[in-house]
Amino acid sequence: MDNLLSPEPIDSFGHGTIVTGIALGENRYSKKDWGVDIQVIPVKVSNDVDGKIDMFNATCGVYYAMKHGAKVINMSFGYKDERLDYISRPHLMEKAIQDARKQGVVIVTALGNDSTELAFNKTLFWPAAFSYDCDNVISVASADANSAASRRSSFSNWSSNKRLMDVLATGKSIESYTPTSVKMYDTTLHKYVPKTNPSRRAKASGTSMAAPFVTREVAIMLALRKPAKVGEVKKHIKKYVNPNKLIKTDDAINNW
Repeated sequence: MDNLLSPEPIDSFGHGTIVTGIALGENRYSKKDWGVDIQVIPVKVSNDVDGKIDMFNATCGVYYAMKHGAKVINMSFGYKDERLDYISRPHLMEKAIQDARKQGVVIVTALGNDSTELAFNKTLFWPAAFSYDCDNVISVASADANSAASRRSSFSNWSSNKRLMDVLATGKSIESYTPTSVKMYDTTLHKYVPKTNPSRRAKASGTSMAAPFVTREVAIMLALRKPAKVGEVKKHIKKYVNPNKLIKTDDAINNW
């Protein structure tokens, strides 16, 4: 849903297109599809000035996606909260996530790129922090590579609380699709200007890139079998990780 009420969501900054490409398996890490045809509902909730997102538009986007049949929603966005008070908590989004749970919808969230340790008495990152007490929310940190020896990316937020950081997925230098023209910040002009990319391919890093790997995993699992309870999905995925909490997609899906 475009916040400018356009009938077609245009990705002005390329972020959404890159994330979508990863969720569809258009990269070297995620080609196997288990015979599942993943369909995407494009929902735009950012503005066209600087690409920022407010939680009201994002919440509207959740309801829009559910209305149109989404079974898993990827949230590659969020904000760091150091106030930790009633006002800083996104209550409308919390209600939307609860409503999504009632409909059996899984929410996959990016944990943020502040290189910060998250804790309830220190700093949280919304909406990923809802993973603590919502069994349909999966919070995803970034790892440098898709290997057993891979460690958490230096830019990624993390938490020693197992319910604030569920899993890691590859989020560094991930190649995916991008629009032919995107807005990029010009440090000389101090504003966003259009840049062309005829190849329509680009590499990006961030927990935003890690989250859609898990979203793809969830989408395939839900297509293969509908669980009795939505919380089974998160529990199952967290069971199939390596000692560093990096997801083992093949194992999780093959044993689903």
